[in-house]
Amino acid sequence: MSNESDNTVDARVALLAAEEWSVLSLAELRRCGLSAGMVLTRVRRSQLHSLHCGVYTVGHPNVPVESTWLAAVKACGAGAVLSHFSAAALWEMVDWDRRHPEVTVNDTTPRVHDGIRVHRTRYLGPKDMRRRHGIPVTSPARTALDLCSQVRERGARRAIRKAISDGHLSLRQLLAILDEQAHRPGSKRLRQIVVAGPVPTRTELEDVVLDVILAAGLGQPDVNVPMTLDGRRGPTAGPGTTTSWPVTTMRNGRRCSRRTASG
Repeated sequence: MSNESDNTVDARVALLAAEEWSVLSLAELRRCGLSAGMVLTRVRRSQLHSLHCGVYTVGHPNVPVESTWLAAVKACGAGAVLSHFSAAALWEMVDWDRRHPEVTVNDTTPRVHDGIRVHRTRYLGPKDMRRRHGIPVTSPARTALDLCSQVRERGARRAIRKAISDGHLSLRQLLAILDEQAHRPGSKRLRQIVVAGPVPTRTELEDVVLDVILAAGLGQPDVNVPMTLDGRRGPTAGPGTTTSWPVTTMRNGRRCSRRTASG
Protein backbone atom coordinates (compact mmCIF):
# COMPACT_ATOMS: atom_id res chain seq x y z
CA MET A 1 0.00 0.00 0.00
CA SER A 2 1.33 3.45 -0.89
CA ASN A 3 2.12 6.15 1.63
CA GLU A 4 -0.74 8.19 0.18
CA SER A 5 -3.17 5.31 0.82
CA ASP A 6 -1.71 4.84 4.31
CA ASN A 7 -2.25 8.52 5.02
CA THR A 8 -5.85 8.35 3.78
CA VAL A 9 -6.63 5.40 6.03
CA ASP A 10 -4.95 7.02 9.03
CA ALA A 11 -6.96 10.17 8.39
CA ARG A 12 -10.19 8.13 8.55
CA VAL A 13 -9.03 6.57 11.80
CA ALA A 14 -8.23 9.98 13.28
CA LEU A 15 -11.61 11.42 12.28
CA LEU A 16 -13.52 8.52 13.81
CA ALA A 17 -11.36 8.50 16.93
CA ALA A 18 -12.14 12.18 17.47
CA GLU A 19 -15.83 11.23 17.82
CA GLU A 20 -15.19 8.17 20.00
CA TRP A 21 -13.05 9.44 22.89
CA SER A 22 -9.96 8.17 20.97
CA VAL A 23 -11.15 4.58 21.47
CA LEU A 24 -11.81 2.27 18.51
CA SER A 25 -12.59 -1.42 18.26
CA LEU A 26 -10.85 -3.72 15.81
CA ALA A 27 -14.04 -3.83 13.74
CA GLU A 28 -14.07 -0.02 13.53
CA LEU A 29 -10.42 0.03 12.50
CA ARG A 30 -11.15 -2.52 9.79
CA ARG A 31 -14.02 -0.37 8.49
CA CYS A 32 -11.57 2.52 8.25
CA GLY A 33 -9.46 0.39 5.92
CA LEU A 34 -6.86 -1.13 8.24
CA SER A 35 -6.05 -4.80 7.80
CA ALA A 36 -5.06 -6.98 10.76
CA GLY A 37 -1.43 -6.62 9.73
CA MET A 38 -1.70 -2.85 9.49
CA VAL A 39 -3.19 -2.75 12.99
CA LEU A 40 -0.25 -4.76 14.35
CA THR A 41 2.19 -2.45 12.59
CA ARG A 42 0.60 0.59 14.21
CA VAL A 43 0.67 -1.10 17.60
CA ARG A 44 4.42 -1.67 17.19
CA ARG A 45 4.84 1.99 16.19
CA SER A 46 2.83 3.08 19.27
CA GLN A 47 0.20 4.68 17.04
CA LEU A 48 -2.36 2.31 18.57
CA HIS A 49 -2.41 1.13 22.18
CA SER A 50 -4.36 -1.91 23.34
CA LEU A 51 -6.78 -1.31 26.21
CA HIS A 52 -8.71 -4.57 25.96
CA CYS A 53 -8.73 -7.46 23.53
CA GLY A 54 -9.82 -5.91 20.23
CA VAL A 55 -10.06 -2.34 21.59
CA TYR A 56 -7.40 0.34 21.07
CA THR A 57 -6.71 3.95 21.91
CA VAL A 58 -5.51 6.08 19.02
CA GLY A 59 -2.37 8.18 19.43
CA HIS A 60 -1.56 7.80 23.12
CA PRO A 61 -2.53 5.64 26.12
CA ASN A 62 -3.18 8.49 28.58
CA VAL A 63 -6.91 8.86 28.08
CA PRO A 64 -9.68 10.33 30.26
CA VAL A 65 -12.08 8.19 32.24
CA GLU A 66 -14.72 8.53 29.51
CA SER A 67 -12.36 6.67 27.17
CA THR A 68 -11.93 3.93 29.76
CA TRP A 69 -15.71 3.56 30.07
CA LEU A 70 -16.29 3.49 26.33
CA ALA A 71 -13.47 0.99 25.83
CA ALA A 72 -15.07 -1.33 28.37
CA VAL A 73 -18.42 -1.12 26.59
CA LYS A 74 -16.85 -1.81 23.19
CA ALA A 75 -14.89 -4.75 24.57
CA CYS A 76 -18.14 -6.40 25.66
CA GLY A 77 -19.67 -6.24 22.19
CA ALA A 78 -22.88 -5.04 20.58
CA GLY A 79 -25.71 -4.25 22.97
CA ALA A 80 -23.44 -3.70 25.97
CA VAL A 81 -23.94 -0.60 28.11
CA LEU A 82 -22.09 1.08 30.95
CA SER A 83 -23.98 0.31 34.16
CA HIS A 84 -24.15 0.30 37.95
CA PHE A 85 -21.61 2.54 39.73
CA SER A 86 -19.87 3.48 36.48
CA ALA A 87 -23.16 4.60 34.96
CA ALA A 88 -23.97 6.56 38.11
CA ALA A 89 -20.62 8.34 37.76
CA LEU A 90 -21.32 9.13 34.09
CA TRP A 91 -24.72 10.59 35.07
CA GLU A 92 -22.89 12.55 37.82
CA MET A 93 -24.96 10.88 40.52
CA VAL A 94 -21.79 9.82 42.37
CA ASP A 95 -18.10 10.72 42.34
CA TRP A 96 -15.91 8.32 40.38
CA ASP A 97 -13.51 6.33 42.56
CA ARG A 98 -11.33 4.72 39.85
CA ARG A 99 -12.73 1.21 40.31
CA HIS A 100 -12.98 -1.19 37.37
CA PRO A 101 -15.68 -0.07 34.91
CA GLU A 102 -18.95 -1.99 35.04
CA VAL A 103 -20.84 -3.09 31.94
CA THR A 104 -24.17 -4.88 31.53
CA VAL A 105 -24.79 -7.25 28.62
CA ASN A 106 -28.24 -8.37 27.56
CA ASP A 107 -27.57 -12.12 27.54
CA THR A 108 -26.09 -14.96 29.58
CA THR A 109 -23.09 -15.62 27.32
CA PRO A 110 -19.94 -16.00 29.44
CA ARG A 111 -17.70 -12.99 28.83
CA VAL A 112 -14.55 -12.42 30.82
CA HIS A 113 -12.47 -9.29 30.36
CA ASP A 114 -9.58 -8.32 32.60
CA GLY A 115 -10.28 -5.00 34.26
CA ILE A 116 -14.03 -5.01 33.50
CA ARG A 117 -16.83 -6.12 35.80
CA VAL A 118 -19.49 -7.65 33.56
CA HIS A 119 -23.13 -7.96 34.65
CA ARG A 120 -25.52 -10.20 32.73
CA THR A 121 -29.24 -9.65 32.52
CA ARG A 122 -32.31 -10.65 30.54
CA TYR A 123 -34.06 -7.41 31.46
CA LEU A 124 -32.49 -4.64 29.41
CA GLY A 125 -34.96 -3.09 27.00
CA PRO A 126 -34.65 0.00 24.80
CA LYS A 127 -36.12 2.24 27.52
CA ASP A 128 -33.32 1.11 29.85
CA MET A 129 -30.58 2.34 27.50
CA ARG A 130 -29.30 5.82 26.65
CA ARG A 131 -26.24 7.52 25.18
CA ARG A 132 -24.51 10.18 27.26
CA HIS A 133 -21.46 11.98 25.91
CA GLY A 134 -21.36 9.33 23.18
CA ILE A 135 -21.21 6.40 25.63
CA PRO A 136 -23.93 3.70 25.73
CA VAL A 137 -25.23 3.69 29.31
CA THR A 138 -28.20 2.55 31.35
CA SER A 139 -30.98 5.10 31.79
CA PRO A 140 -30.95 7.16 35.00
CA ALA A 141 -33.86 5.12 36.39
CA ARG A 142 -32.19 1.79 35.62
CA THR A 143 -28.92 3.16 36.98
CA ALA A 144 -30.68 4.09 40.23
CA LEU A 145 -32.13 0.59 40.49
CA ASP A 146 -28.78 -1.09 39.86
CA LEU A 147 -26.99 1.28 42.24
CA CYS A 148 -29.43 0.36 45.02
CA SER A 149 -28.19 -3.22 44.74
CA GLN A 150 -24.61 -2.10 45.44
CA VAL A 151 -24.50 0.73 47.95
CA ARG A 152 -26.10 1.42 51.29
CA GLU A 153 -29.39 3.27 51.54
CA ARG A 154 -27.81 6.60 52.48
CA GLY A 155 -25.49 6.57 49.47
CA ALA A 156 -28.24 5.47 47.11
CA ARG A 157 -30.61 8.11 48.47
CA ARG A 158 -28.00 10.83 48.00
CA ALA A 159 -27.34 9.73 44.41
CA ILE A 160 -31.03 9.66 43.54
CA ARG A 161 -31.67 13.06 45.10
CA LYS A 162 -28.82 14.54 43.07
CA ALA A 163 -30.10 13.00 39.83
CA ILE A 164 -33.52 14.53 40.48
CA SER A 165 -31.96 17.91 41.27
CA ASP A 166 -29.92 17.77 38.04
CA GLY A 167 -33.03 16.99 36.00
CA HIS A 168 -31.89 13.53 34.91
CA LEU A 169 -34.48 11.62 36.92
CA SER A 170 -38.08 11.98 38.06
CA LEU A 171 -40.34 10.28 40.58
CA ARG A 172 -42.52 9.07 37.71
CA GLN A 173 -39.55 7.28 36.13
CA LEU A 174 -38.67 5.64 39.44
CA LEU A 175 -42.23 4.43 39.93
CA ALA A 176 -42.30 3.09 36.37
CA ILE A 177 -39.14 1.02 36.74
CA LEU A 178 -40.32 -0.34 40.09
CA ASP A 179 -43.54 -1.41 38.42
CA GLU A 180 -41.74 -3.03 35.48
CA GLN A 181 -38.88 -4.64 37.41
CA ALA A 182 -40.34 -5.21 40.85
CA HIS A 183 -38.15 -8.20 41.66
CA ARG A 184 -34.80 -6.97 40.37
CA PRO A 185 -31.91 -6.69 42.84
CA GLY A 186 -32.07 -3.24 44.41
CA SER A 187 -35.84 -2.86 44.00
CA LYS A 188 -36.55 -3.17 47.74
CA ARG A 189 -34.10 -0.42 48.66
CA LEU A 190 -35.27 1.81 45.81
CA ARG A 191 -38.88 1.35 46.91
CA GLN A 192 -37.97 2.42 50.45
CA ILE A 193 -36.33 5.57 49.09
CA VAL A 194 -39.33 6.38 46.91
CA VAL A 195 -41.78 5.85 49.79
CA ALA A 196 -39.70 8.17 51.98
CA GLY A 197 -39.96 10.83 49.27
CA PRO A 198 -36.88 11.53 47.14
CA VAL A 199 -36.26 15.26 46.85
CA PRO A 200 -33.81 17.32 44.75
CA THR A 201 -31.00 18.16 47.16
CA ARG A 202 -27.94 19.59 45.42
CA THR A 203 -25.10 18.92 47.86
CA GLU A 204 -24.14 16.43 50.53
CA LEU A 205 -24.59 19.14 53.18
CA GLU A 206 -28.15 19.78 52.01
CA ASP A 207 -28.71 16.04 52.20
CA VAL A 208 -27.49 15.89 55.81
CA VAL A 209 -29.67 18.84 56.87
CA LEU A 210 -32.73 17.34 55.21
CA ASP A 211 -32.16 13.99 56.92
CA VAL A 212 -31.89 15.76 60.29
CA ILE A 213 -35.19 17.55 59.65
CA LEU A 214 -36.96 14.34 58.67
CA ALA A 215 -35.46 12.39 61.58
CA ALA A 216 -36.78 15.05 63.97
CA GLY A 217 -40.29 14.42 62.67
CA LEU A 218 -40.73 17.96 61.39
CA GLY A 219 -42.37 16.86 58.16
CA GLN A 220 -41.31 17.00 54.54
CA PRO A 221 -40.11 20.50 53.62
CA ASP A 222 -40.04 22.01 50.16
CA VAL A 223 -36.52 21.70 48.79
CA ASN A 224 -34.87 23.85 46.12
CA VAL A 225 -38.12 25.33 44.88
CA PRO A 226 -38.25 28.76 43.16
CA MET A 227 -39.02 31.68 45.50
CA THR A 228 -41.17 34.69 44.71
CA LEU A 229 -40.24 37.80 46.67
CA ASP A 230 -42.21 41.02 46.21
CA GLY A 231 -43.68 39.61 43.01
CA ARG A 232 -40.31 38.69 41.52
CA ARG A 233 -39.16 35.14 40.88
CA GLY A 234 -35.82 34.55 42.54
CA PRO A 235 -33.34 31.70 43.04
CA THR A 236 -34.33 28.39 44.53
CA ALA A 237 -34.78 28.04 48.24
CA GLY A 238 -32.28 26.08 50.25
CA PRO A 239 -32.83 22.72 51.95
CA GLY A 240 -35.13 22.59 54.93
CA THR A 241 -37.17 25.60 53.82
CA THR A 242 -40.60 26.20 52.42
CA THR A 243 -41.46 28.91 49.94
CA SER A 244 -42.96 30.95 52.78
CA TRP A 245 -40.00 30.67 55.15
CA PRO A 246 -37.66 33.22 53.52
CA VAL A 247 -40.49 35.76 53.14
CA THR A 248 -41.51 35.33 56.77
CA THR A 249 -37.91 35.74 57.88
CA MET A 250 -37.49 38.93 55.85
CA ARG A 251 -40.70 40.43 57.23
CA ASN A 252 -39.71 39.55 60.79
CA GLY A 253 -36.30 41.06 60.15
CA ARG A 254 -37.86 44.30 58.92
CA ARG A 255 -40.10 44.51 61.98
CA CYS A 256 -37.10 43.89 64.22
CA SER A 257 -35.15 46.65 62.44
CA ARG A 258 -38.03 49.10 62.87
CA ARG A 259 -38.26 48.32 66.60
CA THR A 260 -34.50 48.82 66.99
CA ALA A 261 -34.59 52.13 65.11
CA SER A 262 -37.48 53.45 67.20
CA GLY A 263 -35.79 52.52 70.46
